[in-house]
Amino acid sequence: MSINRPLVSVIIPAYNVAEKIVSLLDEIMQQTLEDWELILVDDGSTDDTLEVLEQYRSDSRVSIIAQANRGASAARNAGLRMAQGEYLMFFDSDDDVTTDILEKMVSAAKKNPGALVVCGKQVGKKKLMPDKSGLVEGNVKEHVVTSILKNGLLYSPCNKIYRTRTIQRNNITFPDSVVYGEDLIFNLAYLEHMDSVYYIKQALYKYNLSGGGASAKSKGVNEYRTKMLAALRRYIGNDMNARIAATVQLIKARWNLSVKKAQLFGRKRG
Repeated sequence: MSINRPLVSVIIPAYNVAEKIVSLLDEIMQQTLEDWELILVDDGSTDDTLEVLEQYRSDSRVSIIAQANRGASAARNAGLRMAQGEYLMFFDSDDDVTTDILEKMVSAAKKNPGALVVCGKQVGKKKLMPDKSGLVEGNVKEHVVTSILKNGLLYSPCNKIYRTRTIQRNNITFPDSVVYGEDLIFNLAYLEHMDSVYYIKQALYKYNLSGGGASAKSKGVNEYRTKMLAALRRYIGNDMNARIAATVQLIKARWNLSVKKAQLFGRKRG
């Protein structure tokens, strides 16, 4: 690895979070693993977010991109194009992380080069955790489909670590035209190039419920769900069997139900 190449790139899209993002940025500055680069993408904020980000530019590991408002997917993709790290992580600007998340995620990724490494996360006051730590190898696609049905661990990109080369070589990006479910579409595209999933049974990431973000009330949500199902079927490919097919149907039914509930009550995506 080049002496100038960081071990891990962290990408954070930011939009109107001047009062929220400082906590996360300070947690990154305090990481036990110091070999990182931080790519902050201001997505056309209308508050003082960009000014807050500029306060961290004095650290040579920090880069800032300022672009017109195009949404979280476009912001993450802008960061992807700049990333130089061997590994890659995404954080949401209004969330929090433990100060050892980079060290633990990188360590697991090094030991499991063919795996998508996933950690547990805290969602509000609840912890969303894998059943156990360790590697899932046999029937990985069946495991992925079952996990999508049963819990939210594989949806977000924020509790995962990726190999930058795998993403860049295979042109894996977040779909700009999708504002709901784009995270899962990205993860499924990445999983096509992985042979296993590795879990860390620790809540290293804290997802703060704020009532913001895209929800199932978003315009065109049925179209987005269709794209999510298409990505799921593409990931399964020729490995579709009766059990997986039945689980996919349950996922489809659950998603349809969540749309109806969210249209009534609204909720932040998770």
